[in-house]
Amino acid sequence: MSLTPKEFSADVPRAPLRAWILLGFVAVAAVLFVVDRQVMSLLKTTLRDDIGLTDVQYGWLITAFMVPYTVMYLFTGAWIDRWGTRVMSLIFIGVMSLATVFMGFSRTFEWLLVGRVLLGIAEAGIIPCSILFVVNWFPKHLRATAISIKSPLGAIGQVATPPLVAWVTLSYGWHMAFIVPGVIGLGVAFAWYVLDHSAPVYADAPKKTDAPRANAWRILRERSLWPLLAVRVMSDPFWFFLLYWHAGFLQEHLGLTLTQVGQWAWIPPLFNTLGNVTIGVVSDRLVKRGWTLKRARSLPLVATALLAPLAWMLPFSPSIGLAIALLAALYVMCGTWLFLTNVFVADLVPRSAVATSVGVLSATGGITSVLFNLVAGWLVGNFGYTPIILIGSLLHPLAAVVLWRAYGRAKPASTEVIQ
Repeated sequence: MSLTPKEFSADVPRAPLRAWILLGFVAVAAVLFVVDRQVMSLLKTTLRDDIGLTDVQYGWLITAFMVPYTVMYLFTGAWIDRWGTRVMSLIFIGVMSLATVFMGFSRTFEWLLVGRVLLGIAEAGIIPCSILFVVNWFPKHLRATAISIKSPLGAIGQVATPPLVAWVTLSYGWHMAFIVPGVIGLGVAFAWYVLDHSAPVYADAPKKTDAPRANAWRILRERSLWPLLAVRVMSDPFWFFLLYWHAGFLQEHLGLTLTQVGQWAWIPPLFNTLGNVTIGVVSDRLVKRGWTLKRARSLPLVATALLAPLAWMLPFSPSIGLAIALLAALYVMCGTWLFLTNVFVADLVPRSAVATSVGVLSATGGITSVLFNLVAGWLVGNFGYTPIILIGSLLHPLAAVVLWRAYGRAKPASTEVIQ
């Protein structure tokens, strides 16, 4: 494996209209990817009351998702690089949707556990498919914008999920809160398959080489990517904690009802959406102004890590409004690190290794996320939410130090790629 310079093209090509239309369906797929997790977190207290779900069992439901989700990332990216996003998105979104419907028909903790395992297996292919789609269909200077713009295109779904889940659950039972997004997902899988063909070839596309096919083990051996892998190991756990536990925190720590959660919990995803778009556009503009890709991606990540100390106030918030505002800021930070590090790794590798690299990046972060959420279940059950939130708040600043030392101070005029 060797490294060679990859220059930023002087041309400014445009993405075709079909790329933007397809991006809309990719955005919906990404929203469903998050909705499946939001539904579980929003219904944590409901499931406790209905089927006797304990904090420890809830931690196991998260683990039942995270373990196969993490392990499968080592394989799904390579499959996508080999067979393409068109076929693999149909498989992954289809299985994800069927698993969600299956959970809707579950009646016990054990059946929910089975559904979560299937969901973890399938969802490990969604992010690599999304990133490779953007690399295939959009020129380099639009990639961060396109990846971040999936959020506003799907913002209605993300923002509407908490109130809709609350309404559906109170009106028709919690089972329908799983079944409805599962059925929608089947339609999205079909639409993506129909549209995703004949992608454009841009001037900055790398030439084909006889290099061996990318795989997880080759990516893990590439030292230039180690700092990026390390920062995901450090930063991912707090994101997954917020994603799965914030609704339980609002109900169990602050005393909100499910109806009140529906009224308030849509605000953090909305700010995450707006923040991701803004930061993605800023990063791309830095690239267009001649910044190296490494510095253009690193600076926004380091800047958002400055929001981490706000978590120290969260367990002691005197009002619902302040708690929601703090959660919104933390969502922006965590969401930015998740999406922009995926853009970052796509910049550092050739197109033939994008999905594999994104998969490895997600897998490395998933390992510590599994352990963190297992510990979270025990800590919340025995000591409440405060200790785990205070611990989580330290992770992004530590990751920012590693990231800036590795990439932010880089001087070369071009980035490097794996060949």
